[in-house]
Amino acid sequence: MSLNARTLRDQLNAFLLLQRTYKNWIEIATDYITRKPLSKVVLKTGNTIPLARKPSSLSQALHHYHRWYDPSIYNLIGLAKLLNRGWKIRHVDNDYLLLSPQPGTVLKCRLNQGTDISLVSEIFVRQVYGSDFNQKVVVDVGAYNGDSAIYFARRGARLVIGLEPDPRSLELARENVKLNNLEDRVILLNVALSTRTGESKLGVNAETPNITQIAEPYSTADDTLEIETVTVEEIMKRFNVQNIDFLKMNCEGCEYGIIRTLPAKALESISEIVLEFHSGPLDIPRILSRHGFTVTMIGHSFGYLTAKRISN
Repeated sequence: MSLNARTLRDQLNAFLLLQRTYKNWIEIATDYITRKPLSKVVLKTGNTIPLARKPSSLSQALHHYHRWYDPSIYNLIGLAKLLNRGWKIRHVDNDYLLLSPQPGTVLKCRLNQGTDISLVSEIFVRQVYGSDFNQKVVVDVGAYNGDSAIYFARRGARLVIGLEPDPRSLELARENVKLNNLEDRVILLNVALSTRTGESKLGVNAETPNITQIAEPYSTADDTLEIETVTVEEIMKRFNVQNIDFLKMNCEGCEYGIIRTLPAKALESISEIVLEFHSGPLDIPRILSRHGFTVTMIGHSFGYLTAKRISN
């Protein structure tokens, strides 16, 4: 199937999912096309979810990703996928939604900032990072609101080391980890993964915490703040970890520099890598293949790359 055919199919499936899930699906579709902010969505059950996303959120997301990337619609599609898989809305207010797939697991998600709900769907429903983490040591780069860290722990990981440089997301991640009683297996650090240990400037956008990244000279971020940076080797040394079973990377572009500069010894200590890329895979597949990984990809300019170490 061609890329255009897959895109058309995915858009049709998303449209049908919206129709099945929301009473005001026509308004949702119309507002997506016209770029008009929604004030609410109404589920087929009759429950109303208020929305108050600022226009600046859309403009920042469009600049960072592409002209059709609207965080609001991605979140609504993600919520529809979760509800159709049996997830429950435990609580809703003007800013947050509490979602639960089963008793004992709950995730607090932002309604009007970022793409919290969409990412929960990617992780728990689409399972972009896989499903078997039994007794694994996981390094979660870009822990965001704690969704992936909680997923890894619930799937059996014995230790999850989460790195999240944005203090707003880190605060929510810590709250989510506490809500799920996973403090004994999930450690969250207010640091960014980098090619060197030290400090750097983090570009922060007020309405789009999902696109927080190390600030570049051409950055369009609303503000910057000083953050601690660490390397893969420093994380392994700090936690006395000899091997990383699974390295997850969703760090808005940091993956390119990290993979290109990671010493061979550090790469050899990693069994599997799944990363999200935003400007195509570029030379990452070639580098990882050269170091003994098999590489598969989903997507083209934007997508996921999975690298698994070849067993001897």
